[in-house]
Amino acid sequence: MKTALFGLFLIISLNSISIAGELDILGSAETELNLPGALLRSPSVDVLYISSEKDNKEYMAYNFGVKIPCISFNDNRGRRYVFGGYGGIFTRYQLHTESFNFVHADFLGALFFDIFYKNLMFETSIYHISSHLGDDYINNNSIEVVDTGFESLKQDILYRLTPVIKFHIGAEYKLGRRPPQTIFYNKSLFIGVMLDGLPKKTPVFFESELEIIGDYSPNLGIKAGVYLNYLINNFLLNKPPPAKEHHEFSLYYYNGYSKMGYFYNQREQLFMAGFTFRY
Repeated sequence: MKTALFGLFLIISLNSISIAGELDILGSAETELNLPGALLRSPSVDVLYISSEKDNKEYMAYNFGVKIPCISFNDNRGRRYVFGGYGGIFTRYQLHTESFNFVHADFLGALFFDIFYKNLMFETSIYHISSHLGDDYINNNSIEVVDTGFESLKQDILYRLTPVIKFHIGAEYKLGRRPPQTIFYNKSLFIGVMLDGLPKKTPVFFESELEIIGDYSPNLGIKAGVYLNYLINNFLLNKPPPAKEHHEFSLYYYNGYSKMGYFYNQREQLFMAGFTFRY
């Protein structure tokens, strides 16, 4: 009897939602409004060459991230709501070593809630990052392994001024930091701009983002690149470009505190180049 009543309640609830708007469960929630990735953390697959000015060493980064919309709902006033989760693994290996030394890995898990209205996107997310040193780095440097990571609440706002120009502001507060002398700041403000030539049939893009962290020097990320699908289809295969661009080649510049957990309190200057795949 209880099962039957629960099923009836669920049917009535879903019918009520469908009358007020459009509900989609585990469907596609694609949008042209995506947050910038110039600060080296985005839900994508990256293969990047890294040159570090600080220690005069070269690295490779292999990152795997994905953002999964679970429930989306369109109301009758033109607003769209999306709830889901995303996760990622961000790794770094040192080049020109005997065993391609594994340096570091960050594991990220998050829940997000997005609201889209006209040219605006509001994203609220809560996430956890767990940081781990590679065995090669531990053995070569006699480093003591400690529990390193943090939980954070983040609010982002993205505004599309024109199809080409987008602006981003955001704020983050770290709820827990382990250890606090490494994860040394808990509040930060983000300001960014994105230029996308694809709406004008120009397959190039540019992103710049600044993370302001109080009295400390800010973190600056710059990213510029080309859309590979557009180039290959339009110039080599004589085919129309795809509706959504999945492949990028980018050049990066990063100057700020490391985004790798064990080195979070150390500044680095990085020049990067590599490929990105987006789902």
